[in-house]
Amino acid sequence: MKRIVIGMAAAMSLFATGALAADLAARPYVKAPVMVDPVWSWTGFYVGANGGYSWGRSRTDVSYTNTATGAVIAPPAGSITNASFDMNGGVAGGQAGYNWQSANWVYGIEGDLQWSGEKAVPSSTALALRRPVAPVFPV
Repeated sequence: MKRIVIGMAAAMSLFATGALAADLAARPYVKAPVMVDPVWSWTGFYVGANGGYSWGRSRTDVSYTNTATGAVIAPPAGSITNASFDMNGGVAGGQAGYNWQSANWVYGIEGDLQWSGEKAVPSSTALALRRPVAPVFPV
């Protein structure tokens, strides 16, 4: 019986051995760095460009009248002129400058050049009144 118990103990010791992996030291605790927002600064030079196209329309109605009496003034003998202009064209430009930031304020200097290729194309009509107009003299 002793032999059986010693044999079983020997067999168990063969199968119940410790792990054969290398022992590694525990990683030391390192505190995560503090999260800080990056500091934004407006200080520095800048350059920019712009461009586009514009569409516009202008309309004018002109009649020659005396504003005090409301009478039509001669000459031109009661003419009424209507005109409209289509103002279309390209626009372009550029700007450059420098900014300084101090605390909560930004100071700067800027220069710009702009160009417009708008051209007015007129279309007008003129109407002459056919009734006689008497001169109005102040009393």
